Amino acid sequence: MFLWASSPCLVIGRGAFPLGKSRSLTCGANRRRVSSLGSIDSLGATLGIALTRERGKNSKLATLVRRRLPEARIYELPCIAHKVRTDADRIVQLLASDADSIDWILITSPTAAEVFAQVVRSAQERGLQRLPPIASVGAATNTALLKYSLQANFIPSRAIGACLGDELPVEKLPKVRILYPTSASASDEIEKRLRSRVPAVEFIRIDMYDTIEAKWTTEDIDTARNSVDLVTLASPSAVKVWAQRVGTKQPAVCIGKTSADAAKEVGFSEVYAPSDPGLEAWVDTLVRVFEQKRTETRG
Repeated sequence: MFLWASSPCLVIGRGAFPLGKSRSLTCGANRRRVSSLGSIDSLGATLGIALTRERGKNSKLATLVRRRLPEARIYELPCIAHKVRTDADRIVQLLASDADSIDWILITSPTAAEVFAQVVRSAQERGLQRLPPIASVGAATNTALLKYSLQANFIPSRAIGACLGDELPVEKLPKVRILYPTSASASDEIEKRLRSRVPAVEFIRIDMYDTIEAKWTTEDIDTARNSVDLVTLASPSAVKVWAQRVGTKQPAVCIGKTSADAAKEVGFSEVYAPSDPGLEAWVDTLVRVFEQKRTETRG
Protein backbone atom coordinates (compact mmCIF):
# COMPACT_ATOMS: atom_id res chain seq x y z
CA MET A 1 0.00 0.00 0.00
CA PHE A 2 1.07 3.55 -0.69
CA LEU A 3 0.41 6.25 1.90
CA TRP A 4 0.28 9.99 1.40
CA ALA A 5 1.40 10.93 4.89
CA SER A 6 0.50 14.14 6.63
CA SER A 7 2.83 17.10 6.86
CA PRO A 8 3.79 18.75 10.14
CA CYS A 9 2.82 22.35 10.74
CA LEU A 10 4.93 24.72 8.68
CA VAL A 11 4.69 28.49 8.75
CA ILE A 12 5.01 29.96 5.26
CA GLY A 13 5.55 33.68 4.84
CA ARG A 14 5.33 35.86 7.92
CA GLY A 15 6.40 34.07 11.06
CA ALA A 16 5.72 34.69 14.71
CA PHE A 17 9.30 35.54 15.65
CA PRO A 18 11.27 38.81 15.81
CA LEU A 19 12.61 40.26 12.57
CA GLY A 20 16.04 39.02 11.58
CA LYS A 21 15.95 35.99 13.87
CA SER A 22 14.97 32.39 13.33
CA ARG A 23 13.87 29.58 15.55
CA SER A 24 13.65 25.82 15.22
CA LEU A 25 10.17 24.36 15.30
CA THR A 26 9.83 20.84 16.63
CA CYS A 27 7.14 19.07 14.60
CA GLY A 28 6.91 15.42 15.56
CA ALA A 29 10.25 13.79 14.82
CA ASN A 30 11.23 16.49 12.34
CA ARG A 31 12.81 19.84 13.11
CA ARG A 32 12.47 22.65 10.58
CA ARG A 33 14.11 26.06 10.73
CA VAL A 34 11.65 28.79 9.82
CA SER A 35 12.93 32.31 9.18
CA SER A 36 10.72 35.18 10.26
CA LEU A 37 9.67 37.81 7.74
CA GLY A 38 7.76 39.96 10.21
CA SER A 39 8.04 41.31 13.71
CA ILE A 40 5.96 40.41 16.74
CA ASP A 41 4.42 43.89 16.69
CA SER A 42 3.20 43.38 13.13
CA LEU A 43 1.23 40.24 13.99
CA GLY A 44 -1.65 42.19 15.44
CA ALA A 45 -2.11 44.04 12.15
CA THR A 46 -2.53 40.98 9.97
CA LEU A 47 -4.36 37.66 9.93
CA GLY A 48 -3.38 34.00 9.92
CA ILE A 49 -4.59 31.68 7.14
CA ALA A 50 -4.59 27.88 7.38
CA LEU A 51 -4.00 25.75 4.27
CA THR A 52 -5.44 22.30 4.94
CA ARG A 53 -5.01 20.21 1.81
CA GLU A 54 -2.94 17.04 2.01
CA ARG A 55 0.83 17.19 1.98
CA GLY A 56 2.23 18.32 -1.36
CA LYS A 57 -1.01 20.00 -2.48
CA ASN A 58 -0.67 23.38 -0.77
CA SER A 59 2.31 24.92 -2.57
CA LYS A 60 0.41 26.41 -5.53
CA LEU A 61 -2.25 27.87 -3.24
CA ALA A 62 0.45 29.24 -0.92
CA THR A 63 2.21 30.93 -3.85
CA LEU A 64 -0.98 32.62 -5.03
CA VAL A 65 -1.90 33.74 -1.51
CA ARG A 66 1.58 35.16 -0.87
CA ARG A 67 1.37 37.07 -4.15
CA ARG A 68 -2.06 38.53 -3.38
CA LEU A 69 -1.72 38.85 0.41
CA PRO A 70 1.98 39.34 1.20
CA GLU A 71 1.16 40.55 4.70
CA ALA A 72 -0.72 37.38 5.70
CA ARG A 73 0.63 34.70 8.01
CA ILE A 74 0.18 31.36 6.26
CA TYR A 75 0.16 28.03 8.10
CA GLU A 76 0.20 24.62 6.43
CA LEU A 77 -1.97 22.29 8.50
CA PRO A 78 -2.98 19.29 6.34
CA CYS A 79 -6.22 17.75 7.59
CA ILE A 80 -6.27 14.64 5.42
CA ALA A 81 -4.02 12.02 3.85
CA HIS A 82 -4.71 9.21 1.39
CA LYS A 83 -4.01 5.50 1.52
CA VAL A 84 -4.35 3.22 -1.50
CA ARG A 85 -6.62 0.20 -0.97
CA THR A 86 -6.05 -3.33 -2.22
CA ASP A 87 -9.27 -2.89 -4.24
CA ALA A 88 -7.21 -0.85 -6.69
CA ASP A 89 -5.96 -4.19 -8.04
CA ARG A 90 -9.50 -4.90 -9.26
CA ILE A 91 -9.25 -1.88 -11.55
CA VAL A 92 -5.95 -3.14 -12.93
CA GLN A 93 -7.50 -6.54 -13.68
CA LEU A 94 -10.61 -4.99 -15.28
CA LEU A 95 -8.65 -2.65 -17.53
CA ALA A 96 -6.16 -5.33 -18.53
CA SER A 97 -8.84 -7.88 -19.43
CA ASP A 98 -12.00 -6.00 -20.43
CA ALA A 99 -11.26 -2.33 -21.14
CA ASP A 100 -13.10 -2.33 -24.49
CA SER A 101 -16.43 -2.93 -22.75
CA ILE A 102 -16.19 0.28 -20.70
CA ASP A 103 -17.81 3.41 -22.14
CA TRP A 104 -16.52 5.97 -19.64
CA ILE A 105 -14.07 6.22 -16.75
CA LEU A 106 -14.98 8.94 -14.23
CA ILE A 107 -12.17 10.75 -12.38
CA THR A 108 -13.40 13.24 -9.81
CA SER A 109 -10.38 14.69 -7.99
CA PRO A 110 -6.65 15.34 -8.50
CA THR A 111 -5.88 12.63 -5.94
CA ALA A 112 -8.05 10.14 -7.83
CA ALA A 113 -6.15 11.11 -10.99
CA GLU A 114 -2.80 10.38 -9.33
CA VAL A 115 -3.86 7.00 -7.96
CA PHE A 116 -5.57 6.08 -11.23
CA ALA A 117 -2.37 6.89 -13.16
CA GLN A 118 -0.56 4.29 -11.05
CA VAL A 119 -3.33 1.81 -11.82
CA VAL A 120 -3.06 2.48 -15.57
CA ARG A 121 0.68 1.92 -15.46
CA SER A 122 0.15 -1.47 -13.83
CA ALA A 123 -2.58 -2.38 -16.33
CA GLN A 124 -0.30 -1.48 -19.24
CA GLU A 125 2.30 -3.85 -17.85
CA ARG A 126 -0.40 -6.56 -17.97
CA GLY A 127 -1.37 -5.88 -21.57
CA LEU A 128 -3.68 -2.84 -21.63
CA GLN A 129 -3.54 -1.42 -25.17
CA ARG A 130 -6.31 1.18 -25.28
CA LEU A 131 -7.73 3.20 -22.42
CA PRO A 132 -11.49 3.93 -22.49
CA PRO A 133 -12.62 7.59 -22.65
CA ILE A 134 -12.06 9.56 -19.45
CA ALA A 135 -14.46 12.13 -17.98
CA SER A 136 -12.84 14.57 -15.54
CA VAL A 137 -14.89 16.52 -13.02
CA GLY A 138 -12.97 19.72 -13.74
CA ALA A 139 -9.88 21.46 -15.07
CA ALA A 140 -7.75 20.86 -11.96
CA THR A 141 -8.38 17.13 -12.15
CA ASN A 142 -7.58 17.14 -15.87
CA THR A 143 -4.31 18.97 -15.11
CA ALA A 144 -3.44 16.17 -12.69
CA LEU A 145 -4.19 13.61 -15.42
CA LEU A 146 -2.02 15.45 -17.93
CA LYS A 147 0.98 15.09 -15.62
CA TYR A 148 0.79 11.36 -16.35
CA SER A 149 0.09 11.73 -20.10
CA LEU A 150 -3.61 11.05 -19.58
CA GLN A 151 -6.26 13.45 -20.84
CA ALA A 152 -9.97 13.89 -20.26
CA ASN A 153 -12.32 13.40 -23.21
CA PHE A 154 -15.08 15.26 -21.38
CA ILE A 155 -15.25 17.98 -18.70
CA PRO A 156 -18.64 19.30 -17.46
CA SER A 157 -19.60 22.98 -17.41
CA ARG A 158 -19.03 23.20 -13.64
CA ALA A 159 -16.48 21.31 -11.59
CA ILE A 160 -18.88 19.40 -9.35
CA GLY A 161 -20.01 15.79 -9.39
CA ALA A 162 -23.67 16.70 -9.91
CA CYS A 163 -22.86 18.41 -13.22
CA LEU A 164 -20.73 15.47 -14.32
CA GLY A 165 -23.66 13.14 -13.68
CA ASP A 166 -26.08 15.47 -15.48
CA GLU A 167 -23.92 16.27 -18.50
CA LEU A 168 -21.92 13.12 -19.30
CA PRO A 169 -22.79 12.34 -22.96
CA VAL A 170 -24.52 8.97 -22.65
CA GLU A 171 -27.96 9.63 -24.17
CA LYS A 172 -27.20 7.97 -27.51
CA LEU A 173 -25.96 4.76 -25.92
CA PRO A 174 -28.59 2.00 -25.43
CA LYS A 175 -26.59 0.63 -22.54
CA VAL A 176 -23.79 2.32 -20.62
CA ARG A 177 -20.94 0.74 -18.68
CA ILE A 178 -19.23 3.19 -16.33
CA LEU A 179 -16.07 2.66 -14.30
CA TYR A 180 -15.82 4.94 -11.28
CA PRO A 181 -12.49 4.58 -9.42
CA THR A 182 -12.75 6.86 -6.41
CA SER A 183 -12.30 7.46 -2.70
CA ALA A 184 -14.14 5.27 -0.23
CA SER A 185 -15.63 8.46 1.23
CA ALA A 186 -17.08 9.74 -2.07
CA SER A 187 -20.85 10.13 -2.25
CA ASP A 188 -23.15 8.31 -4.69
CA GLU A 189 -24.46 11.54 -6.24
CA ILE A 190 -22.99 10.89 -9.69
CA GLU A 191 -24.42 7.37 -9.88
CA LYS A 192 -27.90 8.58 -8.87
CA ARG A 193 -27.92 11.29 -11.51
CA LEU A 194 -26.73 8.97 -14.25
CA ARG A 195 -29.34 6.34 -13.38
CA SER A 196 -32.06 9.01 -13.54
CA ARG A 197 -31.02 9.75 -17.12
CA VAL A 198 -30.19 6.31 -18.51
CA PRO A 199 -32.06 3.26 -17.17
CA ALA A 200 -29.58 0.72 -18.54
CA VAL A 201 -26.45 1.70 -16.63
CA GLU A 202 -23.85 -0.70 -15.31
CA PHE A 203 -22.09 1.47 -12.75
CA ILE A 204 -18.86 -0.12 -11.52
CA ARG A 205 -17.67 1.78 -8.49
CA ILE A 206 -14.33 0.68 -7.06
CA ASP A 207 -12.98 2.43 -3.98
CA MET A 208 -9.28 2.61 -4.75
CA TYR A 209 -8.14 4.71 -1.80
CA ASP A 210 -9.19 5.82 1.67
CA THR A 211 -9.23 9.40 2.84
CA ILE A 212 -7.78 9.34 6.35
CA GLU A 213 -7.07 11.94 9.00
CA ALA A 214 -3.62 13.51 8.93
CA LYS A 215 -1.61 13.36 12.12
CA TRP A 216 -1.11 16.56 14.10
CA THR A 217 1.22 17.37 16.96
CA THR A 218 0.09 19.31 20.04
CA GLU A 219 1.89 22.30 18.53
CA ASP A 220 -0.19 21.99 15.36
CA ILE A 221 -3.38 22.01 17.42
CA ASP A 222 -2.21 25.05 19.37
CA THR A 223 -1.39 26.88 16.12
CA ALA A 224 -4.76 26.04 14.59
CA ARG A 225 -6.68 27.21 17.65
CA ASN A 226 -4.72 30.34 18.52
CA SER A 227 -2.98 31.66 15.39
CA VAL A 228 -5.45 30.99 12.57
CA ASP A 229 -8.09 33.58 11.67
CA LEU A 230 -9.29 32.07 8.36
CA VAL A 231 -9.27 28.42 7.31
CA THR A 232 -9.27 27.22 3.69
CA LEU A 233 -11.07 23.91 3.08
CA ALA A 234 -11.14 21.84 -0.10
CA SER A 235 -13.17 18.74 0.79
CA PRO A 236 -15.90 17.56 3.17
CA SER A 237 -13.32 15.28 4.80
CA ALA A 238 -11.06 18.24 5.62
CA VAL A 239 -14.08 20.15 6.93
CA LYS A 240 -14.91 17.31 9.31
CA VAL A 241 -11.35 16.99 10.63
CA TRP A 242 -10.97 20.73 11.24
CA ALA A 243 -14.33 20.96 13.01
CA GLN A 244 -13.47 18.02 15.28
CA ARG A 245 -9.99 19.25 16.19
CA VAL A 246 -10.35 23.02 16.18
CA GLY A 247 -14.03 23.90 16.14
CA THR A 248 -16.08 26.07 13.82
CA LYS A 249 -15.42 29.59 15.09
CA GLN A 250 -13.09 30.68 12.27
CA PRO A 251 -14.56 31.73 8.92
CA ALA A 252 -14.32 28.86 6.42
CA VAL A 253 -13.24 29.73 2.88
CA CYS A 254 -14.15 26.69 0.79
CA ILE A 255 -13.07 25.71 -2.71
CA GLY A 256 -16.64 25.11 -3.87
CA LYS A 257 -20.24 24.30 -3.04
CA THR A 258 -19.68 20.72 -1.87
CA SER A 259 -17.19 21.73 0.81
CA ALA A 260 -19.26 24.80 1.70
CA ASP A 261 -22.37 22.67 2.26
CA ALA A 262 -20.34 20.35 4.49
CA ALA A 263 -19.02 23.33 6.48
CA LYS A 264 -22.53 24.65 7.07
CA GLU A 265 -23.71 21.21 8.10
CA VAL A 266 -21.08 20.82 10.84
CA GLY A 267 -21.77 24.27 12.27
CA PHE A 268 -19.51 26.89 10.69
CA SER A 269 -21.41 30.16 10.99
CA GLU A 270 -19.33 31.96 8.37
CA VAL A 271 -18.85 30.03 5.14
CA TYR A 272 -17.57 31.49 1.87
CA ALA A 273 -17.06 29.84 -1.53
CA PRO A 274 -16.84 30.89 -5.19
CA SER A 275 -19.83 30.12 -7.40
CA ASP A 276 -17.61 28.02 -9.66
CA PRO A 277 -14.93 25.81 -8.05
CA GLY A 278 -11.32 26.43 -9.01
CA LEU A 279 -8.03 27.59 -7.55
CA GLU A 280 -8.08 31.15 -8.90
CA ALA A 281 -11.70 31.74 -7.88
CA TRP A 282 -10.94 30.25 -4.46
CA VAL A 283 -8.07 32.69 -3.96
CA ASP A 284 -10.25 35.60 -5.14
CA THR A 285 -12.80 34.67 -2.48
CA LEU A 286 -10.10 34.32 0.17
CA VAL A 287 -8.71 37.76 -0.65
CA ARG A 288 -12.15 39.37 -0.33
CA VAL A 289 -12.81 37.69 3.02
CA PHE A 290 -9.31 38.53 4.29
CA GLU A 291 -9.70 42.21 3.43
CA GLN A 292 -13.16 42.30 5.00
CA LYS A 293 -11.92 40.72 8.23
CA ARG A 294 -8.84 42.93 8.34
CA THR A 295 -11.06 46.02 8.05
CA GLU A 296 -13.28 44.73 10.86
CA THR A 297 -10.23 44.07 13.06
CA ARG A 298 -8.81 47.54 12.49
CA GLY A 299 -12.19 49.14 13.02
